[in-house]
Amino acid sequence: MQNFIQKIENCTMTFGSGTILFLGFVFIRTFLENYANSLNFYRLSSFIDTFFHYPAFFSIILLVSLIILKTTTKEEISKLAKIVVSFSFILIVPPIIDLIVNQGGQIPYIFISGDSIQLFKSFITYFGGGAVGIGIKTEVFLVLIGLGFYIFYKTKNSGRSILGMFLLYSTIFILLASPAFIFSLQNKITNNKQDANLNTIVDFYYRQEPLNATTANRTFIVDNNNFFPPLVQKVQNQYSTTLSIIFLIIQSILFFGCLFLYSSKKFWLVLKNFRYLRIAHYFLLTSVGIYLGSGNLYRNPINSLFDFTSFFALFLGIFFAWLFAVWENDEVDVEIDKISNKNRPLVETETSFSKTEWKILKYLFLFYALSFSFLSGFYSFVFILLFIFVYHIYSTPPLRLKRFIGISSFLIAVNALLVVWMGFFISAGTETLNIFPTKYILGILLIFLLVENVKNIKDIEGDKKEGIKTLPVIFGEKKSKLIMGICLFLATLMVPFIFYFNLYTFLLAIFFGIILFFLTNRKNFEEKYLFITYFIFTIIFFGFFIF
Repeated sequence: MQNFIQKIENCTMTFGSGTILFLGFVFIRTFLENYANSLNFYRLSSFIDTFFHYPAFFSIILLVSLIILKTTTKEEISKLAKIVVSFSFILIVPPIIDLIVNQGGQIPYIFISGDSIQLFKSFITYFGGGAVGIGIKTEVFLVLIGLGFYIFYKTKNSGRSILGMFLLYSTIFILLASPAFIFSLQNKITNNKQDANLNTIVDFYYRQEPLNATTANRTFIVDNNNFFPPLVQKVQNQYSTTLSIIFLIIQSILFFGCLFLYSSKKFWLVLKNFRYLRIAHYFLLTSVGIYLGSGNLYRNPINSLFDFTSFFALFLGIFFAWLFAVWENDEVDVEIDKISNKNRPLVETETSFSKTEWKILKYLFLFYALSFSFLSGFYSFVFILLFIFVYHIYSTPPLRLKRFIGISSFLIAVNALLVVWMGFFISAGTETLNIFPTKYILGILLIFLLVENVKNIKDIEGDKKEGIKTLPVIFGEKKSKLIMGICLFLATLMVPFIFYFNLYTFLLAIFFGIILFFLTNRKNFEEKYLFITYFIFTIIFFGFFIF
């Protein structure tokens, strides 16, 4: 056994091959569950269940297992990942056992439900109450025994082994009862007095949520090949989408937890590289779009749990799309960053990332960007794809359009418009671009065309070396600051004329335009002060707009 475990720990399984192996068993499990449930090879789960809901559910268990094993055994997390993934074939055990035990009878695969007392009884009686079949009980037993054995094998400490098994069992139970916990949480938030039992939970997800959801008709891509009637199919997709988003959020948090356990220094380098001010910039523009869209709808766009998770997924899609763009840009800007941004992860001398580590992070960000945007809606998904594409041709060869003054500014302005559109279309309930005013389109493009060059001040030496034509490179730092300060003032002055003009908004624009001009022309230029001033101005201005 010792030689067998060592062989697995030292095998050459890569992150990619391990992911494929794990997902392969998840998809086989999904297929077998469908067969066990319906005894019909042609009635498969919906697209959202198959490719989002179930993989996210099982990956949470995998990541929690890694964290438990790492904290109890202190082994390298890369070795532990190989162990966990190698035994993921256990995923296919439940439907096989159920098919044998039930001799062809239907087996319902449903979540655990009930109030707090019923859930507690189910917890202490090992999934008692009939909601979980013998197949899943056997699977969980094998997983817990395997985890406990490995911890004891590595530590010779039975207390750690029992604790690890308890923590993993608790995690699995919470996941299996997650609809009930989510229902109880929303009851607390909304001060709803409904009892948490099977009937009220089913009624909440399959009647109340579809009736209350503002975004229900336009957020998910309806699956037309799962053999449900259209209305039932739509409700099922909405339920699956809600859980998929929640599980993906948990999964992403656990992934960063695993990154911290893998290397705390690299974890902090990744967090430092998020460029939070620009993320806040895009979130602010998205919020502006949501406000403009909800004005078209004449109602609050968030009226249900499904609405809330859809909007949250939109923001996370933008967040991860931005991170993917940053990671792509940093890959090709290493020489520039060695001069202008020496604290970037790829040029950090103390803790450098390998190419493999960097690519894993980059494509994980891409995966989350596309997953969250897909689950938040068709328009979100399309606009995120365009957002990523624009940054790709902006940053990377062979085009690398950031080299050309004017074109680079226009591309950044386009992405600003796309982000506003994401917020607008998820809240507006429209299927045409015509309802978004043309003056807003032209105004947003022109404003960000004027202000985008400011970010190039800090990169002047690196851009000059790489032959990238920016205003600071062409005119020098002093003259370019004067030009960009005037551009910022003009852009600020345009805002009331485009969105909402009266004496107060006009004077507000003049006041903040002057501040931005002087901040740009400071001897010790710091970009963060421009961002903070821009945030304050935008919030105050749209406060006037709203009230």
